[in-house]
Amino acid sequence: MTRSLSNHHTSTGIALACMLTLAALAGCGPISGTARPSPAADTAALPAPLPATSVPTAAALSAPAVPPDWIETVDSATGIRIQHPPTWALAGASASRAEFQDSASLAWLEVSIITEANAFEWGLDYDAEAPVESVLETLLSASTGGAGGTPAERILMQDGGSGWAASGWNPLINDRVWIGVTRLPQGLVLVLGHYELSESETTWPDGLVDTYSTLFSTVAPGG
Repeated sequence: MTRSLSNHHTSTGIALACMLTLAALAGCGPISGTARPSPAADTAALPAPLPATSVPTAAALSAPAVPPDWIETVDSATGIRIQHPPTWALAGASASRAEFQDSASLAWLEVSIITEANAFEWGLDYDAEAPVESVLETLLSASTGGAGGTPAERILMQDGGSGWAASGWNPLINDRVWIGVTRLPQGLVLVLGHYELSESETTWPDGLVDTYSTLFSTVAPGG
């Protein structure tokens, strides 16, 4: 299946930018869409606080295992290196974006480089010092309601760095999207995983999210 690289990029970018604008006007909750409970009227009967939790450090994480039959591709246009299943291939690229498609299914992945020059295309105010998790939170918050969303998780990259990822329902394009954000010397890297449901399907195939997480973990500079 052949998809239009420029048209899909434009629709996805506009959708995210519009969602970010709506989020700024209306405010957003967590991606799960769960409402925050009102404070109890009788404060004397409040339960004991829950034990504090901590975000796992990179040292406590392990990078996803890359299957031995995966292939490494270096895209000279973006300067990105990625490992992928044998049925996946580079379908098109520009200076700031590469698209990979799976010939065995209706799955595809966009890898975009976000810099100060093109951040506006995604509705973002570029900040070279912004933590990647805050960028992910901004993109997720744009998806108001967040039906079927998953909590953001830290993913250890194969080169020892780290990124953040989650998935949720994008109401403007009426589709689920997997979002990963990391930082490379080229700039912020935004990875969007998609799957085109057939008429007989209602959910993504089992294991697809794990595949996206593993693909994401292999993104690295191509040099």
